[in-house]
Amino acid sequence: MDFDPAALGLIDDGSKIEVNINHVQPGRMEEAIAAFQEAFADYRPEGFKVIYACADLANNRLIWIHRYDPGFDLANRFYLGKYPKLPMCLWAGARYDAHAASPEEQPL
Repeated sequence: MDFDPAALGLIDDGSKIEVNINHVQPGRMEEAIAAFQEAFADYRPEGFKVIYACADLANNRLIWIHRYDPGFDLANRFYLGKYPKLPMCLWAGARYDAHAASPEEQPL
């Protein structure tokens, strides 16, 4: 079966869309949310946008998706180390490129 990433809203227009899933230390969700809001209130370069964010309270996770426009200088990309209050609340996380991770074929 052919898979069309556009069916999921993934259109490869040259942008870079990163999905971030971070596990929050137990009891620090409120602090993590405040640190997240502070980080993205400060980090707002031209050509960058947070397109989805949520706090998964049941699983102690902070999840967000951000987008870099085509041509964005990835030397200026967002990284947690720039905002130390945020990684101090987190255990571990994963960040991946949404376009690169989308399958070319769906399983039958």
